[in-house]
Amino acid sequence: CALLWVALFARWSLGGGQSSVASPVAFVAPLVDIGAGRGVRFNLPERGQRGRIAKSSGCRRAAGSTSNPSAPFSDSLHLPPLSFSIAMIASGALLGPILDGFHSHFGVLKYHDPVPFLVELFGIQVCETAAWVPALFGLAGIIIGMLYALLDRIVDTPAESRNVGVDKVFIGIACFILQYWVSGALLGPFGFFDASLASPLFTTGVTVVLWLLALLHWRVFDGTSVGFIVSALTAFGGPIIEIALLNIPSWDLYTYSLPDFFKIPTWIAAVYFCGGPAVG
Repeated sequence: CALLWVALFARWSLGGGQSSVASPVAFVAPLVDIGAGRGVRFNLPERGQRGRIAKSSGCRRAAGSTSNPSAPFSDSLHLPPLSFSIAMIASGALLGPILDGFHSHFGVLKYHDPVPFLVELFGIQVCETAAWVPALFGLAGIIIGMLYALLDRIVDTPAESRNVGVDKVFIGIACFILQYWVSGALLGPFGFFDASLASPLFTTGVTVVLWLLALLHWRVFDGTSVGFIVSALTAFGGPIIEIALLNIPSWDLYTYSLPDFFKIPTWIAAVYFCGGPAVG
């Protein structure tokens, strides 16, 4: 995130601050509009008006103020543009392995086959990941983004709830990153405490805290029924997919160090829930 802001500020500064980009925030807003999962206009604009997806003042979810509650249900199922899909896949594929790298670093999980590799940037280790991990997180990004966009349209989420400021988007993502890091730092064998020696009461307490953080994250950065539904689906579907991956015969992709339910730790569901609003 810091590198992104440096690059945006540099581009703005090189233009002397006098360009069509009024500020770094104004420049990044359309990007967040396309990639945040809520900046898509489903109903086709009138001729000559296409391309007006975003406003530099913030991020817009789904159909915006032009939503028509009386529109046929089939209109709700129009897919977002290709740019939206690409942005969601790219953001998931880039950020996901870094977040999962927290868990790898703290010993929460260990990749096996194919052999994991280190990702470095300017000589700094960013994460340890495996070749299939970016694709899996990219898939998660597009699924969550599509769910948000389609459900916002179907239930006609109020326009005031769809309008999200750029600063709120970045803070929400940062808080999700923090929750991901905290889960590894507190519940990993190589974290602040050796979780393998911790009492069940400690693990339960941390799990409760993670869920409280996840619910607070939804309430502060989303607060919509669609957001809660998508977060709940993510918290349920994510662990189910992991259980499938970990229990396929002859597969040895990775393992969790301290599983307690079909080879996964149950607290991981809270991390998935928090990811709903962050991705959406």
